[in-house]
Amino acid sequence: MFVFGELFADKSNAINFVKTIVRCTRPGAFFLLVDSAGSFSSIKVGNNTYMAYMFFDSLKQYFEPVVEDDSKWFRHAQGLDYPLPIENMRYFVRLYKRK
Repeated sequence: MFVFGELFADKSNAINFVKTIVRCTRPGAFFLLVDSAGSFSSIKVGNNTYMAYMFFDSLKQYFEPVVEDDSKWFRHAQGLDYPLPIENMRYFVRLYKRK
C-alpha cells in the first residue's frame, strides 16, 4: 500500500514497479487503485500534469477497468469520536482486471 503520487517521486523506479505489476499479475487478477482525488495524486510529465489513474487507464492492452469513479466522497459519521482529527475526503477509485 502506498500513496501513488509519492511512488512517482522517482519516475524510473515507479515505471519499473508498474512493469513488474504488469509482468507478475496473472490474467483474471484484480488491481485496486484508490487515492486522494486532489493534487496529491497528480503526476507531472514534462509540462503536463495527469491524475494518477490516467496512467493505468492508458494501459488498456493489459488492464480492463471494472470500476471507475473519478470523484467519490468519504464522509465520516457525525459525532464520531477518535483521538486524532478525522476529515472527510474526496478520492478516486479504479478496479482493474488483468487481461
